[in-house]
Amino acid sequence: MAHVQIITPREGGGQERSIMKQKQRLRVFKEIRDTEESFVKDLQFLGEVVEQNAKDIGLSEEFCENIFSPVKEFLPFALSFWKKLESDIDVTTAFRYLSENLNSYGPYCYKYIQIADRLREANRDAGQRKLIRTLERDARFKGMAMQDFLILPVQRLCKYPLLLQELILCTPDDSEKLPRLQSSYKTICFTVNQINTRMKEIEEGKKSNTMTPAFAKKTATMMTATESSPAHFSTISGGRIKKKKPSLGEISFETEREEKKRRDKKRKDG
Repeated sequence: MAHVQIITPREGGGQERSIMKQKQRLRVFKEIRDTEESFVKDLQFLGEVVEQNAKDIGLSEEFCENIFSPVKEFLPFALSFWKKLESDIDVTTAFRYLSENLNSYGPYCYKYIQIADRLREANRDAGQRKLIRTLERDARFKGMAMQDFLILPVQRLCKYPLLLQELILCTPDDSEKLPRLQSSYKTICFTVNQINTRMKEIEEGKKSNTMTPAFAKKTATMMTATESSPAHFSTISGGRIKKKKPSLGEISFETEREEKKRRDKKRKDG
């Protein structure tokens, strides 16, 4: 007679899932912390080393002022958040700080269009282009162009919702940290959408050549609103994220999902 094996539910399955979720949470937090450190160090390199090198090889004061001053103005906030991630035992404290101060990204993002235009203008001149290429030979550029470094704050801003989303998904439903992370997520999404919308307005105004002095002043002023409207965001309940139809100006979550897939594949292959 054939032996029949009776399969019973594994003991401690809930505990194993909890341990796995904790490991995922630690992995996600490590990724957030490590990528933030890399981001800050790239900005420090750009604002402290590259600017001085640019002056040393003969790039004009006007060029350096237009390109590097916005980076140096933004750097203190980037450093402060990174230090929060490094020192705070409770991750919710760091993300609450980020959500309350994310508007600090606004001035740099609004100036980025002008920064990119000034760099393109310089690259059209053979002499300036040669000097810029000389700067980019520094190994710390990692084979990237200066423009790739200058856009880093804009890219980093749009990554925060995805990174925090991942952290929420691996936070236990009964954790006291979950509501605080959800609140930070909503505020961060709102601020990112505001900044993205304003950047689109600036770009459209530049293209149509209708940027009036009043509009220019408005775009140069850092936004202070951080209160969110629930209708504008993905809602999070019990660690699950339900996507609502995005309104005009919201960040592209489809693009972020594709980026996450590429990152997961790279991690798996590595």
